[in-house]
Amino acid sequence: MDQKAKFIIIGLIGISLILGFLYMQTQSSKQLAERKSQNLEQEISVLNSKITDLEGTLRGNDSKIGSLNSQLSEVSREKSELERQYESVAKERDALLEQIKERREEARRQEEESQETAVPATSDAYWAQIVQAKIDLQMQLDNIRNDLKSVQINNEELQREKSALELDVKNLKRDNEDLKRQMEYNKKVTDSVSQELVREKNDKAKIQESAKTTKNENIMLARQLKTLNSRKSDLEKKLKKVEEDKSSLENKLRDLEGMLSGRISQVSELKDQLGAIQEGTASFAAAEGKESVELPPIVVRPQEGGYEQDASLFGKILSIDRNNNFAVVDLGADAGVGVGDTFEVYRNNEKIASLEVIKASRSVSACDIKKEITPVSIGDTVK
Repeated sequence: MDQKAKFIIIGLIGISLILGFLYMQTQSSKQLAERKSQNLEQEISVLNSKITDLEGTLRGNDSKIGSLNSQLSEVSREKSELERQYESVAKERDALLEQIKERREEARRQEEESQETAVPATSDAYWAQIVQAKIDLQMQLDNIRNDLKSVQINNEELQREKSALELDVKNLKRDNEDLKRQMEYNKKVTDSVSQELVREKNDKAKIQESAKTTKNENIMLARQLKTLNSRKSDLEKKLKKVEEDKSSLENKLRDLEGMLSGRISQVSELKDQLGAIQEGTASFAAAEGKESVELPPIVVRPQEGGYEQDASLFGKILSIDRNNNFAVVDLGADAGVGVGDTFEVYRNNEKIASLEVIKASRSVSACDIKKEITPVSIGDTVK
């Protein structure tokens, strides 16, 4: 039993070490999960700030695109206005060219008519007017040409500005699309990080629940270990007490065997004396010279192989074991006691219990207490 208790204690110690290792591992996993959760939260905050910055940039680009579109529409209006002015100037130029042609035709006709009429004074004044009108028309034509050149230059500049603005719009649209793709990617990353964070939280909750269960199991095992230790100490005390009782019983049995061997030797001497008396070979004086011994009544009957004591022998209870419910009496095989015999226990000539022999040695017997009217004690008489 002591070896079994040692095995149980060793097993419980091993289980407690395993549970301690598992508890430490769960604690380390819990701390790692907390660090991962903090890192994920920081990454989510950084991504949110990046998303906010990208949204601001996107709004700024949208406003720039709107302003560029307004500028482009303004340039288009100016271009259309310049084109109308150019058309009107071209029409005026054509009209002036027609007028010049008409005046030249008219001047030529007038010259021919003047040559026919031959009036020199009038022709000089007329030609002076014609030259002056030609000079005015030439100046107007030069002005119109200058205006047309400036309009063309402005138109070319507007065309260049329009192409530059269109290029800027295309770049802004491309940047806007890149920003949208970046925002979608950041959103996906944020969603995946959020899902991972949720999984980490669930795993953390499971780890905490497992740690709590392990802690409760550890507490229960510690209680069981404490109970087993107390039971072990109780068993060791009982074992020590049983060994002490065993040693004391062995000492008592040795004393009883010595005492009974002395009594048996005295009984054998008395038998020899009785035999001598029956044969008439001894005198009463010699018998009186011997030491007298008080013995229970002995009935001598002729038996095959020797003599037997009477069935009404008296004995006494030497010891009692209440835990195992047996008693030891001072009658053994030498007194004719065998396994299965029964004794009655008396106190003050009153029957108080019944015994049954379960083991018999030469001088003492171990008896099972079958029935008790009154609890037996050491010194009670048995028959």
